Amino acid sequence: MHHYLSVGKYCVPAFQISQYNKKYGAFIFDWLITQVKSLEKFELMDDWFCSENLVVVDANGDESEFGIRVLDRGTNILFQHEFPTFELGSNKYIDKALILDHIPLAKSKFNYLREKTINYIVDSTELTLLRVDHSWINESQIVYDLEFIKSIFSKYNKNINIQGVGSRDLDISNRHLISYKKIHGSQDWASWGNSQDWIDLLGKKFVE
Repeated sequence: MHHYLSVGKYCVPAFQISQYNKKYGAFIFDWLITQVKSLEKFELMDDWFCSENLVVVDANGDESEFGIRVLDRGTNILFQHEFPTFELGSNKYIDKALILDHIPLAKSKFNYLREKTINYIVDSTELTLLRVDHSWINESQIVYDLEFIKSIFSKYNKNINIQGVGSRDLDISNRHLISYKKIHGSQDWASWGNSQDWIDLLGKKFVE
């Protein structure tokens, strides 16, 4: 069975992988929002969750009393699903008063997820890292970022592959995706329509 592992940028790849592989569990980057450089912090867990680096931000990344995410400025990682929230009307916002109390639990959880992720990478004989990033706008940027990401994780498994899915155009990023795959130096671009994108990309891989 071919395995996929999400390496961000958001929760989209983890959600889609879980639709095709019901045995897919939770791993460290599944529900985070990460920049490519943030993935380097995978090996520096002491940099995560330092209280002086945690700020509440809105959807635009600006500090706010009514923010929906916590930004860790030490790692440049955004947490949308980790910290306690409160409801105001029909919306949920980060409860700033509960952030400090939640840090020990978050540290324990993500240290566990890191070890679990490493074991998954090491034990997988057929593994593709999958990143979805709608900020990609050209081929050279995608190639550079995927090579960088692969260099971080290949020390655990030299046989891993990596696949990137980016937007053809930022205005239609949710309707038409371009997939870039680099295998043994060859390049293969394929466009994915809205109704078939994830089926074609992942569906045939999850056959036991």
